[in-house]
Amino acid sequence: MEERRVGNRQWIQRVEELHRAYWRETELHVQDGQDAVRPETLIRSLEQLVSEDAVMVLDTGEHTVWFNRMFRASRQLPLFSGKWRTMGFALPAGIAAKLIVPERQVVVLVGDGGLLMNAGELMTLADHKLHVTVVVVNNHSLGLEEAKMKWEGLSPFGTRLNNPDFANLANAFGLTGFRVEKAAQLADTLREAVAIEGPTLVDVRCTGPTLSERKTFFSLQTQA
Repeated sequence: MEERRVGNRQWIQRVEELHRAYWRETELHVQDGQDAVRPETLIRSLEQLVSEDAVMVLDTGEHTVWFNRMFRASRQLPLFSGKWRTMGFALPAGIAAKLIVPERQVVVLVGDGGLLMNAGELMTLADHKLHVTVVVVNNHSLGLEEAKMKWEGLSPFGTRLNNPDFANLANAFGLTGFRVEKAAQLADTLREAVAIEGPTLVDVRCTGPTLSERKTFFSLQTQA
């Protein structure tokens, strides 16, 4: 029994060491301001911007994995479709969250594919004049499915998206739309969007991680 306790302590210490090393690595993350936004840059920017008690509503997709890896919560409440992992969950869930706790900041983080599942709910958001910020991870793909296909050595099929201009689409529905094309624009644009008393949408043109990076975090998921 004592040997088991010693082994458990060693394992816990090792996990804690790896955890500290990973956080140090993320703190060193910097990207060129003229490049398209990397997903880890977006998540870190949101982490540094949102209120301590914000409700962070996540859709299903590659951005969910990056949020799990990069976002260091204080008292924020994350909402996501954990059992069914339903694409299109985030926008209606964010509307419901704001109606239930109107005093709290609500930020919806959704992939382009997830938003296209029920973009009509932007009209609902506008009709109720809810102070919700929708952040769209726009990489013109179903990134999680494409990555899994590539990882298996397959040619991706049916994963590329011919997206509309999400900022203009938001404006047409009655929201205030923003567009971020370079990393240097990200922090100020997000800050402006969440400060507006009403529904806003930020279309963030994102790059995808490399295949080796995707393999790393998919293997970490599998081990977990």
